[in-house]
Amino acid sequence: LRAPWDGVVIKRKVQIGQLVGPTVQAFEFADVSSVKAVFGVPGGVLQQVEIGAPISLAADPFPGESFFGRVTAIAPEADQRSRVFQIQVTIPNPQNKLKIGMIGSLVLPRTVERFPLVPLEAVVRDSEDSAGYAVYVVAEGSEGVTSEMRKVEIGPVRGDWISIVSGVQSGERVVTSGATRVVSGQPIRIIP
Repeated sequence: LRAPWDGVVIKRKVQIGQLVGPTVQAFEFADVSSVKAVFGVPGGVLQQVEIGAPISLAADPFPGESFFGRVTAIAPEADQRSRVFQIQVTIPNPQNKLKIGMIGSLVLPRTVERFPLVPLEAVVRDSEDSAGYAVYVVAEGSEGVTSEMRKVEIGPVRGDWISIVSGVQSGERVVTSGATRVVSGQPIRIIP
């Protein structure tokens, strides 16, 4: 067997002497002279990224070292579950340092605004818009402590936390325990 281009065998699926037909995949093969990094950005950050924009990558196995690439693809629609847009960056890899499956951090070309994070269980479906999301914010007034439903635009998920692009300000308290059973204007009790 002869590969049509230079590359690296990633998986071998046949053994010497094995009888195979023409439809059997014998090897998985990859050209690693350049690698692709894929990451998601919320809609509020999407305007900061454009095709051809330079991006630097810091790979976890190489602390203090940066790799430079360019944006080669931007998804035309957001992921239905996470509501983020997938961005692909192609990074030259002439010394074959970057390997398939490595984890790293990308630095966007401009400063990225930081968004507040809330626990995943605090985000509920918007009762007025089945495709939208909401959180219940703690409101303190003359009637005591109540819940106030607030429509939000969600961003990327980080573990058990999700960023809120708009609708909630940093420092505001949100209902986390039992958020799916809360009604707007309902008295609530804060448990420290």
